[in-house]
Amino acid sequence: MEIQADIRNALQALGGEVSLEKDGAVYLFSACIQPDAYQTQEGSRSPQTRFGKADPRQYLYYGPLENGGELVEDGTLLRQGETVYLVQICHDFFWQGEAVYRRAVLKRQED
Repeated sequence: MEIQADIRNALQALGGEVSLEKDGAVYLFSACIQPDAYQTQEGSRSPQTRFGKADPRQYLYYGPLENGGELVEDGTLLRQGETVYLVQICHDFFWQGEAVYRRAVLKRQED
């Protein structure tokens, strides 16, 4: 399916290397992790990013459904660089009845 190749290419071009460990194996794949942006008056005290106002508590994840990305589920720990994120909730995005990528809400884990 062409859209899957387009999404894979976009994730590789715009994302960064993400890793997760499961059952002793480490999986590396390209995914996008960005601050959860919102536009509210309360959020005006938060720093501005290229995506809008940054909520320092939550991040959004867009990732593949292959090469380890299919293992991302609620409760998974993801690492990007030195930063670790906990997957709070995730679901697949469907196009024409077929899952084409996974979206999740993450919480950054403090040291």
